[in-house]
Amino acid sequence: MSRLPEGWASLAPGWWERDWTGVRSLVVAVDPERPEWLRAAEETTAAWASEHPGIEVSIRADNPADADPDWQAADEVLDLRDPGPLANGLGAADAVANMLGWRVPSPIVGEPGPVHAVARPGVAWEDVLSAAVAGSGEGAPVRVLDRGGWLPEWVASCRGVTVLRDAPLRLRWEGTFFRWHSLSIINRAICARLLRRGHEVSLVPYEPDQFDPAADPSLADLALRVSVPLSGPAEVHVRHQWPPEWLPPPEGSWVMIQPWERWGAPRTWVEEVKAGVDAMLVPTSYVREGYVASGMPADRVCVVPNGVDLERFHPGAAPWPSAGTRGTRFLFVGGSVPRKGVDVLLEAWALAFTDEDDVSLVIKDIGASTVYLGLTAGCSIAAEAVRAGGAPIIHLTEEVPDEHLPGLYTAAHVLVHPYRGEGFGMPIAEAMACGLPVVVTGHGAALDFVDEEVGWLIPARVLPIQLPDDFPPSDAPFVLAEPDPVALAELLRAVADNAPERIKRGAAGRRRVEAGLTWDAIVDGLEDLLKSVAATTPVRGAEATVEARPGVRIEGLDGRAEVWLPRYGDRSWERALSRRLASGSQLPLVVWFDTGEGWCEEDALARLGRLLDMHGPDVPDVHLVVEDARAMDWRAIQDPGVPVGPPGRMD
Repeated sequence: MSRLPEGWASLAPGWWERDWTGVRSLVVAVDPERPEWLRAAEETTAAWASEHPGIEVSIRADNPADADPDWQAADEVLDLRDPGPLANGLGAADAVANMLGWRVPSPIVGEPGPVHAVARPGVAWEDVLSAAVAGSGEGAPVRVLDRGGWLPEWVASCRGVTVLRDAPLRLRWEGTFFRWHSLSIINRAICARLLRRGHEVSLVPYEPDQFDPAADPSLADLALRVSVPLSGPAEVHVRHQWPPEWLPPPEGSWVMIQPWERWGAPRTWVEEVKAGVDAMLVPTSYVREGYVASGMPADRVCVVPNGVDLERFHPGAAPWPSAGTRGTRFLFVGGSVPRKGVDVLLEAWALAFTDEDDVSLVIKDIGASTVYLGLTAGCSIAAEAVRAGGAPIIHLTEEVPDEHLPGLYTAAHVLVHPYRGEGFGMPIAEAMACGLPVVVTGHGAALDFVDEEVGWLIPARVLPIQLPDDFPPSDAPFVLAEPDPVALAELLRAVADNAPERIKRGAAGRRRVEAGLTWDAIVDGLEDLLKSVAATTPVRGAEATVEARPGVRIEGLDGRAEVWLPRYGDRSWERALSRRLASGSQLPLVVWFDTGEGWCEEDALARLGRLLDMHGPDVPDVHLVVEDARAMDWRAIQDPGVPVGPPGRMD
């Protein structure tokens, strides 16, 4: 058994609380580039000040210098500009409270008091305990938050050590789980880790599965959580899908995960977020800036990056043999659609190389037969591949098995991604994890984690774009970048001729992913955010109601039933029906749609099915009647003796 660091045996149990006697003024300094810390400082110190009425608190978010008069005049200064490793383990609001010596974060099981260190994956227990001793003071009791069960169990029995555990959250997570695209990968990675940390998670599928999760033992736990009831009301409802769905959940705080590539956010999105979304999560600061510029509340838009599974994506992964073997191998991974810039790559490739150059390009097309069906550049790729005198191009359109995906990267030397717009760029981070340098557009999302240390940036112009007329407008411009194909061609030639620099930048990219883009680190921050959101009152107010005739009662269907007569084109019926399903009433429901203009039975069935899945198994019987409501006799339908005819049963 490992032993405690020297001096630990002398620690005695005790209690710690910061002494504010004689303090009349407190200055709290916050980095203005960290809006979540500003919000946490304002809200937490306001609550704390109510228990310390004699202390005047002022918040500074302008990076005051140490010689600032306000600092010199204050009795105490709480400097949150660089909150340190403790904050990473607690989240902003809880870390502020902890630094005030006020209380232990509410989602943690245990008596109130400070946290001196947080156990995290990849950090040795000796280092955690040493940090705790340094934070508590010599001879003082030590309190360690073990988030995720990373400490050895025997540590909790050591004298002077209190190990705190998280209280589990009840989460309902709506989206796609068992498909090949990036949204599904992200949902699986996050939910699997939340489950392993002891949280209750119920999965609400949005799309049909593309593969059977039962065939993969690593997905067994996730597969068992599909549409399962929670032990109580959901504390947080997370939705991550495309296109976004703005139907408020039946219960709990509402969190949306919504990447976006065109900077300006549609005005309807902004209105929905203001009205009811408690937290809008985005994967990069670029997306956040566009959302805030469009009018979304800055304190509700939070950056939570996507992560990479470093156990799968690493430089030692066996190369996939069908990914090309000639010379310096360049790789493009993504849908071959204009937004991804594959046309820019083809133009630059033709400018940079001929068949006499020892190079090859692999284009791994994604979604050509699904999400991007009919939109890809297959014909252009084929034409360039057979062009006389051109350097080799290999176009892969089939699905790459999950186990071979890392080998797709390690079979290459460089990833090229000349995107016009990205919300994050998963292939970029995956390639970096596999030790590849990257050549990416010098604008937008990827700049959060790519620079000249790990790759090369393609010069690009930023241009306003016009979206289709039926797309909601924005109060900020819609823009995309336009990478320079001539500059890209020069970069490709330079990269092909400089193997030592490729290796150097590729190794730096791997280190960067290890430092900040692992799934465990991402879920650490997300877990803190979800706990914070769960502890607040949801912002959404009264929901819209069906304008037709809710509450009309008729006989039949084995007794009384409640008839709903929604207009299909007015989506407020989903909000009202969701609220009705959450009411607990077991009276059967008849949903009688107006099948006039815009009617789509497949869409209606899918939306009703999702509502039922969202609310779990304890919902009343729901029947669907399809008939042109415009031809109905509204006076007759109110007569309880009028039958509804054979309803379409929603099972």
